[in-house]
Amino acid sequence: MIFETHAHYDDEKFKEDREQLVSSLPEQNIRRVINVGADFAGCVDSVALAEKYDYIYAAIGIHPSNIEDATEENLAWIKGKASWEKTVAIGEIGLDYYWDKEPTVQQGNVLPSACAGKRDESSGYHSFQRCRRGYHEYYAAGA
Repeated sequence: MIFETHAHYDDEKFKEDREQLVSSLPEQNIRRVINVGADFAGCVDSVALAEKYDYIYAAIGIHPSNIEDATEENLAWIKGKASWEKTVAIGEIGLDYYWDKEPTVQQGNVLPSACAGKRDESSGYHSFQRCRRGYHEYYAAGA
């Protein structure tokens, strides 16, 4: 049995054959999948995939390269969906200074909000976190 722990079947690359591909996973001995949202649309799509397929679970969060999606409304939606039984992690969140695409100050400002659900001990869920070239800020934020 294969447990795919970090998939992006919501990606545009799979638009043409997503249904066929995802439906065929059990035949390929892939019995569990965590589909990881990297932007808000990906989070919504990950939840939709998890609703449709019993072997797919969702990880929902805003990747640091997509911080424009980290609005209060979107973060509230993510926190609300975090307690759903098929949401198994918050992520992909963190700091990613490698690509130099998003201002480091903005990434650092969003990280505590993105991690807020993770810190709620009653929820019991995990997180997918990314940290590239931002280690001091990452640990200072309590991630």
